[in-house]
Amino acid sequence: MTSNMIFKNYALLLLCFVTLLLSCSSNKNQDIYGKYKMFSDNPDVSRFIAFEDNYIQVNKDNTIIYNSTINTKPKFNFKGDYAYDKTSNTLQVKWSDGNLPDKLQIELKDGDHIIKIGETTYKKMKDKE
Repeated sequence: MTSNMIFKNYALLLLCFVTLLLSCSSNKNQDIYGKYKMFSDNPDVSRFIAFEDNYIQVNKDNTIIYNSTINTKPKFNFKGDYAYDKTSNTLQVKWSDGNLPDKLQIELKDGDHIIKIGETTYKKMKDKE
């Protein structure tokens, strides 16, 4: 009777451990998904872009949106599909229109996910907890 109870406890611990490992590994792959807003460490630039809604949205369904709105007026909204290369942390994008880069590198800097297009930096918004 005691050995049966010990076996059940070990089986339960093993199940919890495997579940924890799977949940951690799937979260790591999902870290790239979300909205990346235009960002600058320069206070003057930050004040300038405060009235803009410029972002890159990376969706789980392998679609991507590159949007720019200035003073509530839409400037552009490009859509595309991407393939994610986990080893290089790169998005290979096929845009439906626009003259945009077909390769976007996602960098991890100080715990933040960053995408750069030219001199413009987009930082992933933190999920609300």
